[in-house]
Amino acid sequence: MQSRAVMFCCGAAAGLVGAVGLCKTRPQLFQQQAVDDHHQDEDANNNLFMYGYPEPHISAHSYTDHSLTYDRSKKIPVWVAECINKDMVTSRLAKRARSEFQPDPKLPQEYCSSNTDYRGSGWSRGHMAPAGNYKHCQNSMDDTFLLTNIVPQNLDNNSGYWNSVEDYCRRLSKRYTQVSVISGPLFLPQRDTEGEKSFVKYEVIGENNVAVPTHLFKIILAEDRPDSPPLLGAFVVPNEPIKDVSLTQFQVSLEEVEKHTGTRFHCKLDRSQVSDLCAVDGCKINSQKDWAIMGYKKRVQAAASSQELEKVWGEVKDKGVHHDKPLSDLYSQKKAKFASSS
Repeated sequence: MQSRAVMFCCGAAAGLVGAVGLCKTRPQLFQQQAVDDHHQDEDANNNLFMYGYPEPHISAHSYTDHSLTYDRSKKIPVWVAECINKDMVTSRLAKRARSEFQPDPKLPQEYCSSNTDYRGSGWSRGHMAPAGNYKHCQNSMDDTFLLTNIVPQNLDNNSGYWNSVEDYCRRLSKRYTQVSVISGPLFLPQRDTEGEKSFVKYEVIGENNVAVPTHLFKIILAEDRPDSPPLLGAFVVPNEPIKDVSLTQFQVSLEEVEKHTGTRFHCKLDRSQVSDLCAVDGCKINSQKDWAIMGYKKRVQAAASSQELEKVWGEVKDKGVHHDKPLSDLYSQKKAKFASSS
């Protein structure tokens, strides 16, 4: 393939902006784009812009391992781009407990959201570039806690379904050489009660009127060998609690996301050579039951005594997941180990 969307190295955030479809290699070039587009008008009427052309309300920013564009009016990102691999997500160097949510020092205060905007709002602080993708570097993880990377997100969605989608991306990075992920908020129209008109309605929170998106999108591009086609999947998920629903239920075309965001992504990608991610890989995400079983496996494995093991197993049976064979086998092995040592 002549041009690939992911033509940058993980960690080289400056190259990310160009790779995701803005056709630029430096964020500052994007920030200057409005001036560049209108320089002829400026020359034609110097009096009109003698004190400078108005700055766009969208600004571009690069960090240690991700890049984004930020809506200074809505106080949330437009999109956040990252490139992850196996080493990044399996390392244990960075600790989430060391990171703190804070305003982005790159932005003037009047364009920032604050932690107090979220406090008591009923909405959680939802990462677009998740902290769990950056276990290899504390600075990279810290960057994800800047509020330029955060949107107001339904708490159940954040810790549940969306977390499962993020986990799927990390699992992909263990099976593919490189995984590009672009995430962001959407504000989609809805019909009124009479079904005659459509409106875009959304809540704002805090003194800074931080916009609450109606939906979230995620674009995933997984690549392996240079001679194999990249796998592409685009998804739009409602910003609300979601039970165990297949990710394919939320799959849309890349063009659908582009239409709603007004942004062309992966502009150098030959889309005729791309394969459907879900058709090839399945797009299977963990269900609530899967997460429960994984949690109980860790607790069974960590049980330090027979009494502690039986307490955990009692919870397993109460949850109705004791029929899972790997979990049941692990319990039996642990029980036999305690019995042989007594």
